[in-house]
Amino acid sequence: MDRRTKRAGRVTCGLFLATVLGVVASGCVVVPNQAAPYDFDGDRVADPYWINRTTGTWYDARTGAVVHTEPAWARGDWVVAGDYDGDKNVDPATVNLAGQWRTASGRGSFSFPPPDLSAKPSGWVSVGVVPVPGNYTDPARTQAAWYREFDATWFIEGHAPIQFGFGGTPGGDRDGFTDHDIAVPADYDGDGRTDLATYNHEAAVWRIRSSRTNAVTETNTGVSGIPVPADYDGDGKVDMAVVDGFATWHIIGSSSFDWEGGICYESAADFNGDGRADPSCFYFNYPTWWALGLASWTIDSSSSRSPVTMPDAIYVNVLRVHFYWICVREGWC
Repeated sequence: MDRRTKRAGRVTCGLFLATVLGVVASGCVVVPNQAAPYDFDGDRVADPYWINRTTGTWYDARTGAVVHTEPAWARGDWVVAGDYDGDKNVDPATVNLAGQWRTASGRGSFSFPPPDLSAKPSGWVSVGVVPVPGNYTDPARTQAAWYREFDATWFIEGHAPIQFGFGGTPGGDRDGFTDHDIAVPADYDGDGRTDLATYNHEAAVWRIRSSRTNAVTETNTGVSGIPVPADYDGDGKVDMAVVDGFATWHIIGSSSFDWEGGICYESAADFNGDGRADPSCFYFNYPTWWALGLASWTIDSSSSRSPVTMPDAIYVNVLRVHFYWICVREGWC
């Protein structure tokens, strides 16, 4: 069957306690058909969109065409693409620090403010909160959500706050707060719902809480770098993956390979529709976006920009991780 064909859903089997909008039968759950990651037009193929972070304009890297504009965009706003209306297409969307979520979907714009930041420790070097939209309850619809970095607390639309992850060590190394977890929520157990997950690039530890069982797993991969979680083998489950400072991609539990990295925004998505995520490298200062073994696209290099396929919870931490690489290499850490 062509993986791009729309289906009623897929079946995932295993031991679990409960599901939402699924069918429990003999240890299996039917996962309703949902939007494919970064598929904005419904063809089951990820679209290589990128955003000019100065103007808030979205472009298709294949054609150079403008695909979305956000008039209310301001510096410091975030990219939060997702299927907010459940029509099986990912919608362009942005959010500001005031909590105004602006979606190009049937849901339109709505308010879900970020959590209180008054308890942010003195000396904290970042904003302290990042948007982490996902399919936390309903596999068919994206929910707004925030992750407060300094105390590793999740605020999901319609839910009470959840503390999960490591918020950093006050008074610790360098500025004292660089060792906090990066939020990497995704569907790691294959039930169609987003699992709470974090990655600590200094400890090389992944923490994942299954949405099926609520079981928590901690995996020390021994690999520090930029997290690039995606479904690389096409089994319907997102895989842990990291690109280290030597441009080596590590698909945890599978394989490692040397490719582009270190001077680009690394991300992965299914750009050819075969059901498996393709590594890609979106250069910082060059007008090129490469997808491994598939294509290269020419992009505007004159603006502050990033690929939509890199979640902003990771994007805002890229420079922090690169600084850590330099720190270790120079023996400062």
